[in-house]
Amino acid sequence: MDEAETIDDLKANLDEYQKQLATVEDSLKQDPENQELISLKRDLNEVIILTNDLIKYKQSNEGIVLFVKVFLELLKQGVIHLEDIKDVDITTSIFIGRTCVVLYNGKQKYGEVVQVMGDQPNDLTVIELLGSREKCSLCLKDLRLLEPPLPAQCKPGSLVQALYGEDGYEDGYIYLFRRWYDCIINRQTEKGYIVTYKDYNTSEEVQRDRVKTKIKEVKEIVTPAGYVIPENLIIKKTDNEKEKLRKRKLVQTLKKQQKSQKEDEESYKRASNWRKFQKKVTNFEILIHILVWNQKQTGIYDGKEGRVDI
Repeated sequence: MDEAETIDDLKANLDEYQKQLATVEDSLKQDPENQELISLKRDLNEVIILTNDLIKYKQSNEGIVLFVKVFLELLKQGVIHLEDIKDVDITTSIFIGRTCVVLYNGKQKYGEVVQVMGDQPNDLTVIELLGSREKCSLCLKDLRLLEPPLPAQCKPGSLVQALYGEDGYEDGYIYLFRRWYDCIINRQTEKGYIVTYKDYNTSEEVQRDRVKTKIKEVKEIVTPAGYVIPENLIIKKTDNEKEKLRKRKLVQTLKKQQKSQKEDEESYKRASNWRKFQKKVTNFEILIHILVWNQKQTGIYDGKEGRVDI
């Protein structure tokens, strides 16, 4: 994929890829076990995702170019002066502080952009993971920024979802992945919004890009094994084979995710119980030492040194 291509070129390519994908999918209906077609479909999906990402990046880059043009025009008109902004890096400041999605140790996590090494696609950005505060890096072209909702969607009283600031960290122990929580918008601030979390009745200020509109709830079914599956993924008698296969794959993916989350939660629970047990054992040992010491002191004054009764 040539990065010199314009956005219009990429959009034209995207349309062509989608047409090719539709053709392949039609062929798969006739021959669903054809491995070449399955492989081609997978490759086309990957190309479509990459093309979409590149379009988003170029659009973002065009925004920077426009920002620079306006900036230079304001300089020319004398509206702003270089000495007033000498410490501002206009090529990278647009990214600093933004929230992004990263794949870290095979799991999706959220992070904050803390440093940008340049404005070229392959220049590195440094990400600080929310909660654990671990750092990782990735190329600027691979940066997936969270887009904030429109202000009209976040009026006071609106039901939204937000990333809770303290989620994922407690007393130095990482215990859960950050996730979205239901909350109510109280008011708008300079940096974002003051929200109140519904289930916890706690309030905090969150950045604009750490808020999202609440997705319409889907009815869910709990399986005998404890998995939570959306009702629309239950296979119906009227579903064709392609639809059944799609639902099975999605259900399998959901089960894997829920199993992994359950294992992480159980791991934290075991670690938490172990810490509590260690604390109890430590306190018990201290108590024993105090009792033994007291008995020894009593034995000395009673002429019974060397004999300890507990």
